[in-house]
Amino acid sequence: MVLPVSIYDLNRDLVAFQMDCAGAFNKPIVGIKSFGATVVLHKLVLDRAADIVDWDARTLVDAIRRHARHENTARWDIVEFKLD
Repeated sequence: MVLPVSIYDLNRDLVAFQMDCAGAFNKPIVGIKSFGATVVLHKLVLDRAADIVDWDARTLVDAIRRHARHENTARWDIVEFKLD
């Protein structure tokens, strides 16, 4: 389950229910921090989330692969350039 942590304040009961369902089906919860905002992460979300990542496509994909597929996501960035 991918959970934007900022929606917890909008409807706590619904988010808690969804987190309960994810736990019942043994699905990991990956929390996404809000982009550009400073939102306090609630203890319930911190305790239940398998991982909390920043708002970035690469870190989100790595977290999903790590927790859902159990893949090692250690990547190396390769920068190619020509010496002219």
